[in-house]
Amino acid sequence: INAEYMGNLNYLFQGRYDALAMEQAEVAFSAIKETVQPEVQKIIAKHLEKKVYTSRDAQNWTNIVSEEVIKYLTNSNSNFKYIATTVILQKSDSGLNISSTCYWNSTVDGNLAVKWENQSMICIVNLFGLAL
Repeated sequence: INAEYMGNLNYLFQGRYDALAMEQAEVAFSAIKETVQPEVQKIIAKHLEKKVYTSRDAQNWTNIVSEEVIKYLTNSNSNFKYIATTVILQKSDSGLNISSTCYWNSTVDGNLAVKWENQSMICIVNLFGLAL
């Protein structure tokens, strides 16, 4: 193998590496957070806005919201595996503390917590996007 061939091969690989780096930048979860947040707010409001909290219905609502959020995310950007957890709690004087931790690639993976509330309940959707 001559030096010119190796130089051309190196150039081709470098070009592919640069293209891959650009693709990864476009896949970064941080790049879609700003558009995802209002859409998740709309999904939550669509299902809960006129509802009054009942423990009997809350589990069904969490399922509906989580499923619709995942559908929206996978249809709008299929470069990630998504995880959505939804918590609905009745408004009261009690507190709620939630913590999550992950081991991931922080340059492309990410998370987003979306809070929504009405007169009787609080809904928190915690999203995780893990690049494929």
